[in-house]
Amino acid sequence: MTTIKCPECGRKYSDELRSCPKCGAKTKYVVIYLLLDLLFWPFGIHRFYARKTCMGIFTCVLTCTYYGIAITAIWGIVDLIKGIRNFKKPNNIFTEQ
Repeated sequence: MTTIKCPECGRKYSDELRSCPKCGAKTKYVVIYLLLDLLFWPFGIHRFYARKTCMGIFTCVLTCTYYGIAITAIWGIVDLIKGIRNFKKPNNIFTEQ
């Protein structure tokens, strides 16, 4: 377990936490998630970033199949909409459901 510095208030906290306990800064994670989804949707890189490793591997394997690129395209759009809708509530994106 390492500590990271909050870009908003400067307080150090555990890297296992999703937000700063002092100021609650957390939207930067959603922005990175959305950018990864936009740029690398066929490979599921955004799923690895959200710590959903099994889904990321499944997306990578699915992309290699004949119809996989179409399925992952729809899946990427759904993830993008989910990310935009939950922009202010990142726990909905980054927690296992």
